[in-house]
Amino acid sequence: MRAPRPIVFAVALAILPLAGCVDDAEPAAAIAPTNTTDDGQDTTLPDGRDFAAAKETNKTEAGVGGKLHIHDYWRGQTQVTIYDQKLNADLTPVFPDREDTGHVLVAFVNLENVPGENDRPALVYEGTGLVTFTVVEAPAWSQNLRVTFRTAGTDWSEPQALTAGAPFTYQPGLLEADMPHSTRSLWNWKLVSDAPAPVAGAPDATGGTPLEGSQADSAFRITIVVDKADEVKDWPGHPAFYADAPYRVVAENKPGKTTVQTVGDIYLYGVEADSVLPDKLISMGTDTLDIFVNITRIDSPVPPSGFFLFWKAADTRPNDLWNGDFNNDTDEKSYAHWHLKLDPEMLDAPYQPTSRFEFKVLMNPGNDDAVGCYRCIPYNIEYTLTVVARPDPEAAPVVIMDE
Repeated sequence: MRAPRPIVFAVALAILPLAGCVDDAEPAAAIAPTNTTDDGQDTTLPDGRDFAAAKETNKTEAGVGGKLHIHDYWRGQTQVTIYDQKLNADLTPVFPDREDTGHVLVAFVNLENVPGENDRPALVYEGTGLVTFTVVEAPAWSQNLRVTFRTAGTDWSEPQALTAGAPFTYQPGLLEADMPHSTRSLWNWKLVSDAPAPVAGAPDATGGTPLEGSQADSAFRITIVVDKADEVKDWPGHPAFYADAPYRVVAENKPGKTTVQTVGDIYLYGVEADSVLPDKLISMGTDTLDIFVNITRIDSPVPPSGFFLFWKAADTRPNDLWNGDFNNDTDEKSYAHWHLKLDPEMLDAPYQPTSRFEFKVLMNPGNDDAVGCYRCIPYNIEYTLTVVARPDPEAAPVVIMDE
């Protein structure tokens, strides 16, 4: 196998069109960023945590956003219902090997918009003193309910007993509220139960009537309410991540490993490939990502025909499918490159302590025509992954070349 290809980053002097037409109009001149204060950016946030982005740059965007300013999403209210809807439960994984998912019934609760206000993202706002989660309605077959959740600043909690009709409350710490400029909440809840799953023939919430088709979609009704306890404080200016460079290396030669048995492992036991996490935020101003992968080891009964990059953005929910991109333009089957276009809602909030992006690589074995067969046979691969972020499309692209 070929040795890993050295990576050298360079800024192209010209951009060649790949397809279609190119607008000849010159882009508007960028406005120079400014310092938040005469001494540069503050290094702590109102909740007391380190301002991770300030360790990368002391410059902020131009205008009001670059100065100390307030983000008040309460709109004068002291209590907001951020979730109120019905949802079904899923069967998989059937036999997970983790304690917090050791049940056949699993239902994820993810925030979208405030009910009845499509222009207002549902968040656990800064200043929240109490979060109340309630299973208002539950089917008759549900029993031994438990809830586990993760906040904007913590990983999944231990499962805790839950009774239908009784509120489950949690008092979040300052570090656990959603950050200003979040477009989707980083809070998620997972409802689990030892009860039989909602399949045809199981009684519904009123008893006696089988659940068929869309009836299973209304198995549970859940509400989530946030209560305000603290005043909203001023926050530092938004970092100008690209003020001093046309690109940022947010992960560099980070090791990754994928071990695949069969597709049954995924659906029966919840086994998945390891994820590689970036070291820096992929946040405001980022337009595209270039991902470079060197495959350093392959244990497989057949050689690869290409590789899949699976990735999650900051707004990807825990039960969302991973974004996937196939690449069979490999160099002796040991190197691959992907170019990703990001939407603004995918980005990390500028005040997050760490990125919520994740990346992992799987192999497509054997036949080029069998694209999508990345879990058909057992195999192991090891690799290193580098991620380069760059700003608006007018910026010069990052290219990769041999030394």
